[in-house]
Amino acid sequence: MDECLTRVESEPGVHLYGEQPEPGSLPDLLLAEIKDIENQQAAARVIGLYGGLDFTSQLNEPMQLKRVIAYLSCVVVVFFLVSCLYQLKVAPTFLETYRTFELDIPIHVLWYQDYWLMFSVVIFVLLLLALKVGFELKRLFQFADTHFESFIFNRLTLPGIRTAYLNILEAVFYPLSDTSEQRGIPSYLITEHLRAMERSGMDVTQEIQSIIQREGRALTVLCERQMRIISASIAIIIIAAIFFFLISAYSPIFILGETI
Repeated sequence: MDECLTRVESEPGVHLYGEQPEPGSLPDLLLAEIKDIENQQAAARVIGLYGGLDFTSQLNEPMQLKRVIAYLSCVVVVFFLVSCLYQLKVAPTFLETYRTFELDIPIHVLWYQDYWLMFSVVIFVLLLLALKVGFELKRLFQFADTHFESFIFNRLTLPGIRTAYLNILEAVFYPLSDTSEQRGIPSYLITEHLRAMERSGMDVTQEIQSIIQREGRALTVLCERQMRIISASIAIIIIAAIFFFLISAYSPIFILGETI
């Protein structure tokens, strides 16, 4: 089977049927598993099942996810630049002006100046964490690999996301369930259900397709919901940051204006 698939992949016109799978992607992993099957009859069964499935439009990355990730990326960059610019250029000028006029520096200005690094680091870390979660969700739709034991995936995503993702993987790997290990994917209800259908002579590919469609929709909805929650949380953090920034940046101007 390995020789057969290798020969097919080397054919000049193979690109007409689609791009070569990226290394580590789900199609690449499936092809590697099929190549390792020694029994020709078992390999033919697996290829027949996968031949009846269509993954092209089932697991597309939702547009909302792309937009939020782009938004978070811009927020991280802008916050970092503005914070550094204010602390390195603007704040020292204000403090020097106060000393020149022998004025008492406002407490909140001193507080922000003394703790700006800690304050900025905390916000910056929260923004990076939110961005990391976004990329982790984005990675689910890329199916770059079947690793799903990361801390973010298990602790920082909505519970339903893990369930839907594992259900998709279980359904996708079902044709290989009798010939190879499923890389630690829990094999319970879906696998047993599909085996019962196959034993009864029913078309199991239609059921696999339905499971992938249903769980794919659930995964999309839950990921978009989580990103909306993250967006709202980031908005609150940014508003708080802007509030402290404005107090620190503009109140010295008003005070100096009244004094002069």
